[in-house]
Amino acid sequence: MAVRRKRVAEKRAAVSLSELGAIAEDLAALGATTQLAALIEASLLHPMQGELERQFSIERWCRAPKDSTEGAPPFRFDMGSPKGEAGRWAVRENQVPVGLSAPFWVMPTSVTYGMWCLMAPKADHAKRWGADARLPVTHVSWFEASLYARWLDHWLRKPERALIPAGHRVALPTEAQREFFARAGTTTRFWSGDADEDLARVGWFDGNSEGRPHPVGEKTANAWGVHDVH
Repeated sequence: MAVRRKRVAEKRAAVSLSELGAIAEDLAALGATTQLAALIEASLLHPMQGELERQFSIERWCRAPKDSTEGAPPFRFDMGSPKGEAGRWAVRENQVPVGLSAPFWVMPTSVTYGMWCLMAPKADHAKRWGADARLPVTHVSWFEASLYARWLDHWLRKPERALIPAGHRVALPTEAQREFFARAGTTTRFWSGDADEDLARVGWFDGNSEGRPHPVGEKTANAWGVHDVH
């Protein structure tokens, strides 16, 4: 989840049930499922206090690039794998230069089951992800993820929180942003190095995960403070 500057000032401070209805109509026009409509109706916006809520403070998010400032010149990096790199899709992948117009913040971990429960606290998510609130949310559709980002943007703007800097919004990261903050300025196969052993130190994959998800943040973060990326 990323926070970046908006082009149009956001005037609403909180989401209402009527706005959730508008979200439902928007998603229905894109072919949203009945299950997703039920998820929207369950979003009663009951805030949970404590550590889960504090995790959304922008002070805990990571700046990409680290220590960058507003008004900095565009950032450029080579996106994709170079020819000859192990694991590269020779047919479908080309390395291209990419520019990002402004810095942004990114959550230090993936959205967890506990964070997702803030949106729909009355739903029985345990059947879907288990009882550990530290596990990452998996197997959600693009529509569900987009709904969560839109809800979170409104939720963080509530007057009692005001956790988003003026002129910014919460959004799903683009593919370029995702690779940019995962690389954190590195050019190796993984941000931690080129060997599979380097990947095992910083991320979960089929070689070390035992085929199951693991709590977020257990592996070493990259140079910009983001965990579970490689």
